[in-house]
Amino acid sequence: KHLTPDQKARLKVMAKQGPVPTHVLAVSSRLAPGVRQQLRKAVLDFSETNTALRDAVFTSKLVEADGETHLASVVKALELMQAK
Repeated sequence: KHLTPDQKARLKVMAKQGPVPTHVLAVSSRLAPGVRQQLRKAVLDFSETNTALRDAVFTSKLVEADGETHLASVVKALELMQAK
């Protein structure tokens, strides 16, 4: 997003990897369940309705995932490296 159109036109994708986990939002377990649900909804709604700001801050769509799902691609990459 920081390149000029001419610079972008000269780029070639050599390989892709993904999805790769990016940002994590964590909330205290002491927060009341109703408040946690409101916060979850607000963040996910923000991700859908304010895409320009979302992309500037987080670079991509926010999705809900548990810790295991969030780190699965990293764990797989480490396992592949250890196998070599």
